[in-house]
Amino acid sequence: GCVNRLELALRMLTMPSTPA
Repeated sequence: GCVNRLELALRMLTMPSTPA
């Protein structure tokens, strides 16, 4: 969805090795 804190946190949990 939109790039918000919730989605960012979710991405960080799913794939913490994301290139910024």
